[in-house]
Amino acid sequence: MQNTRNGNDMTFVLFRLGAILWIGIAFLTAGMAFAYEKPSKNTISPAIPAPVRAQVLKLYSKEPATRAGAAKTLGNGGVVSTLAAPHLIQLLPDKTRISGKDGSTTPGVEAMRALVKIGSPAVQALISAVGAPDTATRTKVMETLGRIRDDRAVEPLISALQDNSAIIRTAAANALGDMGDERAVQPLIASLGDTNADVQLGASSALIKLGDAASEPLISALASGSPAARRNAAHVLGKIQSTESVQALIAALSDPNPTVREGVTDALSETRDSAAVQPLITALKDSNPDVRRGAAFALGKVKDPRAIEPLVQALTDGDPTVAMWAAHALADIKDQSAVEPLIAALSDTRPGVRRGAAMALGGVRDPRAIEPLIRLLHDQDTFVIDNALSALHQITQQNFGDDQQKWINWYQSSMSE
Repeated sequence: MQNTRNGNDMTFVLFRLGAILWIGIAFLTAGMAFAYEKPSKNTISPAIPAPVRAQVLKLYSKEPATRAGAAKTLGNGGVVSTLAAPHLIQLLPDKTRISGKDGSTTPGVEAMRALVKIGSPAVQALISAVGAPDTATRTKVMETLGRIRDDRAVEPLISALQDNSAIIRTAAANALGDMGDERAVQPLIASLGDTNADVQLGASSALIKLGDAASEPLISALASGSPAARRNAAHVLGKIQSTESVQALIAALSDPNPTVREGVTDALSETRDSAAVQPLITALKDSNPDVRRGAAFALGKVKDPRAIEPLVQALTDGDPTVAMWAAHALADIKDQSAVEPLIAALSDTRPGVRRGAAMALGGVRDPRAIEPLIRLLHDQDTFVIDNALSALHQITQQNFGDDQQKWINWYQSSMSE
C-alpha cells in the first residue's frame, strides 16, 4: 500500500513538472479565439504532457467515479492543467451521482471545480464553448465563467442575453451577476422586459448584485420601457435601497399601469423608508385593489403611526383582501389605538377580514380583545377559529383549545379576582 501511495505521489510530481513545460503554450492558446468543437478521446492533443494526458483519458472512462476523480486531479494541478480544459468542458453536463467518504458529487461538479481552479488560462476555451450545440453544456460553461470572473467573458455573456433560448438567456444573466462588471448594467436592464419570467428574474438578481452601479440607470428605466420592465426595475430598486431610488419609487406610484404601481408598493415595503408613508397612504385609495393591498402591506412594514387611522379605515375596504392586509399591517404596527376598530372587524361578514382582525389582535395583545375573541370560537370559518385561538393564547398565555365554555369559565374567574 505504501509503495502504491509513493507511486501515485511521484506520478503527480511528474504531472506538475512535465506539464509546467507547456504552460507557455497554454497561455498562447488562451489568447486565441477558436470555434467550439466538442473534444473526444480521439482528439486528445499529443502536445499534452503525459501525466496530464493520463488524467484526460480517464475523463472518458465508463466509470463515473473515475471521471470525477480525474477531473479532481486535474483541478489540483491548477494552471498546469490548462490544456485539459476543453476535455473538462465536455464533462460539465455529466450529472451522474457519486457517493463517497467526502459526500456526494458528480463528474460535472468536479469538472467545474477544476476549471475554476485553472482560472483565467481556461477562459478562452470556455468562451468558445458558449457556442456549443447543446444547452446543458452552454449553461454550465456560463456558470463556470461567472465563477472565474475574467473580464474577457463579459461581452460573450452579454451577447448570450439575445439568444433564442430562454434557458441560455437566464444562465447568461446569472453569470453576469456573479461577475459584477458594470458593462452588463444596461444589457441586463433591457432583459428586465424579456418575454420569459425566468430571464426577468435572472436579470433582476444580477442587477441587485451590481448594487449602486445599477441605481441611476434603473431609475431611468422606471420611467420607460414595457410594464414588465418598469415593475422589475422597481423591484431591483427596492432591494438596492439608495436615497435616490426611494424618491424615484415614490414618483412611480403614479405610473399609469396598475401592475407597475403594485410592484412599486412591494418595493417600498423593502425600503421601509418613512418618506414613503404619505404616498402609500394615498395609494390606499387607488382604484386597483392589488395596489391598495400592496400599500397596506408596505405601511405595515414601515410601522409609522401616521398610517394607523388610514389602515383602520381600510378595514372596511370593499375588497376583502385589502381589508385583511390592513389588519395584518395594524398587527405589525402594534398600536393600542387600533384595538377597538379591530374588535369591530371581528363582526365583518367576510371571513378573510375576521381572520386578519383576529390575528392582528393577537399581535397587539390588548386584554380588551379577550371576550370578543372567545365569542369568535363559534365562527363558521375554521381559519377564523384558528386565528382567534392563537390570539387568545398570545394575549392570555392560556390554552383551552377550542372549548369555548372553558374559555368563558376562565375569563369570568379571572375577571372576578
